[in-house]
Amino acid sequence: MSFQTVLNDVLKERFIEVVGNRPFGGCESASQAPYYLADLQDNLIELMDAQHAAEYGGGSGNELDSKMKALRSSSALTFNTFGSGPVTFNGDCFLPGGTYSVAYEYQLPTLMRNPNPANLDARLVRDDDGCAAYFEFKMLEWLTSQPGLLRTAYLDPENYLIPRDEAELFVEAFAWLADCNPQAAVDAGQPLKCRFSHYDAFQMAKHLLAVYTAVVQGKEIHPKIALVNCVWDLVHPEKLGKYEAHYRELRSCEDAEYEEFEEAMVPLCALFWNRDIDFHLGFLTHSRLLNGMVISSDKRAKLARYLI
Repeated sequence: MSFQTVLNDVLKERFIEVVGNRPFGGCESASQAPYYLADLQDNLIELMDAQHAAEYGGGSGNELDSKMKALRSSSALTFNTFGSGPVTFNGDCFLPGGTYSVAYEYQLPTLMRNPNPANLDARLVRDDDGCAAYFEFKMLEWLTSQPGLLRTAYLDPENYLIPRDEAELFVEAFAWLADCNPQAAVDAGQPLKCRFSHYDAFQMAKHLLAVYTAVVQGKEIHPKIALVNCVWDLVHPEKLGKYEAHYRELRSCEDAEYEEFEEAMVPLCALFWNRDIDFHLGFLTHSRLLNGMVISSDKRAKLARYLI
């Protein structure tokens, strides 16, 4: 039995334990159908209002199709965590305490003539002062797939929507994140692979660029901004049996790679600081995020399906 199958099995076992048995078979793949709910609503812990349904329906991932029916869906994890809002933080993590409005599949441009804008899983804005937090959620992606590739367009400062000297800082950062001489990829007309094995650094750097570009353009005006990568992890990895050691190795690798990424992004974070924006780049587990939120006992009990 493969590592991914074992992960899916423990997710399903916990889902049935917390939620109860529901009809599965919500995708065409025979091997994956047992891990997809037949009815999307069975994978959501509350009804999705029309506004958020439109956000998910209009995003780049077609999340309201079969994808969001998956037990491993990071979009379902995101919506189940924040719901239809408002979202309240207690100040027990780096996000300022208070009540926030939420939007999903929030799109921001990165480069000129780029048909694929950055697609952030959620954008939260504090009601009283406009502090903002942009979230990228990962569920099994960091455990079972490689980091995404980077188009060579990100290596040309002429393609950016920000001042050239600032664009060159992003180019340097993207080049450092590559696993090879970037010019070789340009010459070959091939996208760049990431130097990391698990942390999706190119995606987070593009999200950083998208948020900063929106700041420069005056589209996102906030006194405090956080860009947060939230990853689902296991509280009890021993449930993976023979794969426990493998999981722990991947978990350690993810943490180490994020630390490298965070250090490399300091010159880019400084661009926000230079504009008098209190900017924070963050990485935390889903269980840690839940501890920083004010959640009803009923909702917390439903979210226990993710605490494995």
